[in-house]
Amino acid sequence: MDHMIARSAPSASTTASVNWADKHYLLIDDCSGIRKLLRESLRNMGAKYIDQASDGAEAIAMLTNKRYDIVLCDYHLDEGRNGQQILEEARSKNTLMPSAMFIMVSAEKGAENVIGTAEHLPDAYLIKPITEGILTTRLNRLWKKNRFSKISTRLTPCTTMPAPPCCATSRSPATVCTKMICCA
Repeated sequence: MDHMIARSAPSASTTASVNWADKHYLLIDDCSGIRKLLRESLRNMGAKYIDQASDGAEAIAMLTNKRYDIVLCDYHLDEGRNGQQILEEARSKNTLMPSAMFIMVSAEKGAENVIGTAEHLPDAYLIKPITEGILTTRLNRLWKKNRFSKISTRLTPCTTMPAPPCCATSRSPATVCTKMICCA
């Protein structure tokens, strides 16, 4: 299947929300044409720091030696590893920053593949072909979502603490708060 990224101008509202220029990107795909098209799309968004890997071994080495904000990884790579295995290995070796976004990219639309990949919790699963507008919109949405969710998961859940006054109004003093963030 011939994979392409169609060029379409992102709207001003999707590019203005995040400064993509200061982020570090890793593109992992065994197809040089796809890496080139993704790189051009990212550059059109303002990205400056874009590295590329063509196989699993190269990707793991790059993830080990440098911290990336955003990783776009093809599911089907070389004979040795697939994108899901790259994600698992990067997490097990702690080579991904807690704030990093790992986005799986594939032409696979089948529910079995998408669900199988989703079980390993990449931040997103994008189906090829990807337009520049879709890439921009998804990255903006994911960046905003991840800023909150990855910060809040590092907080201690209130279920391990006694209910603070803001949560205890309708509960007995022995009840614990079940909210993730009780008081702001």
